[in-house]
Amino acid sequence: MADIARIAEVIEPEAKALGFDLVRVRYFKGGEIGDEEHTLQVMAERPETGQLVIEDCAALSNRISDRFDELEEAGEVLLEDAYRLEVSSPGIDRPLTRPKDFAAWVGQEARIELSELLGSASVSAAISRASMLKLRPSRSRTMAWCSRCRLLSSPMPS
Repeated sequence: MADIARIAEVIEPEAKALGFDLVRVRYFKGGEIGDEEHTLQVMAERPETGQLVIEDCAALSNRISDRFDELEEAGEVLLEDAYRLEVSSPGIDRPLTRPKDFAAWVGQEARIELSELLGSASVSAAISRASMLKLRPSRSRTMAWCSRCRLLSSPMPS
């Protein structure tokens, strides 16, 4: 199994060297095109815009590939299986992975996937403050862990 914490630890300085913030690193089998190949998905952003352009993605992809090659030559193999490296901007349905993501989007609606079921696998929620999601319908006595959270593209109704 891939050590995502170690992979993120290797990738983050490469992103920082280009002036980017690392948003998320995921490793999964099967991509969006339905194949069985593993995908290493890296999302990063320019702090001032929250986006990357294609040239930024290419530059980060090259830095990550070069760093992984250096580590492999030194005897550290981060990923055993063949994989596709996917570097992108978070996009309009951006994942909320850091406390600052929640703080930036207070008042917006988010879709969350829960690691513990509350009757359904995903729920809409309002971000009511930087560290809290307010689930709708209200389940104030039920605790659940958000395994994945992404911003919906439309603002919350009043």
